[in-house]
Amino acid sequence: MTVPSVAGAGSQRGRAYRGRMVLAGGNRYDPPDIDGAPWPETQLDEVVRCMHEEMTPREQAIEARLVELEMRLSFQEQALAELSEALADARMASARNAEVIRHLLDDLGKVRSALYSDPADEPPPPHY
Repeated sequence: MTVPSVAGAGSQRGRAYRGRMVLAGGNRYDPPDIDGAPWPETQLDEVVRCMHEEMTPREQAIEARLVELEMRLSFQEQALAELSEALADARMASARNAEVIRHLLDDLGKVRSALYSDPADEPPPPHY
């Protein structure tokens, strides 16, 4: 058994609701449960089915646009969270790198001061 595509054409177009597919023709695709038993019916399922059947084509188009916008919003929120984590990691790495550079500069300054405190005291290069 194949699952109808939400983005498909014609009678295959529909919307997902709580793990079920409500097709544009009013038919509902119920995936079988793990044990093979059908999913239990609830009053909310009946309301959704009735609302879907009573919707005009314009309302269905608006609902489809709303579902698309909600999906885009959820993807944007996920992307924003991932970018926020990446930015926090980059800031931590930058702070670690700045600390390492500060220590290296301190060590370099100590080495220079230990070798020759005054540049005039340095011996001339060997080629003189």
